[in-house]
Amino acid sequence: ALIFAEDYHSLESVSLEKCSLRSQEGVRRFELYPIQEIKYDGFLDINVVPEKTLEYAPCGVHCGTCKRYEHERCLGCPATKYYKGKL
Repeated sequence: ALIFAEDYHSLESVSLEKCSLRSQEGVRRFELYPIQEIKYDGFLDINVVPEKTLEYAPCGVHCGTCKRYEHERCLGCPATKYYKGKL
């Protein structure tokens, strides 16, 4: 899976907290390789501007009640209405 985080705190959230891939059912191994720069390729269709309408993130987490989100240590999931980032 490819995971995008806008800042270091959000990266911590998606790699360590309940919304991480590690906590998802069926995941046996999880490795993280932070990348500073991304080169977008013309044939890779990535939705980088999500609709921001979901109550729950696709992983099942409710960002509105997440402690890291409440303490401004995470921007929230871009697919939810709670997202505070720039996408």
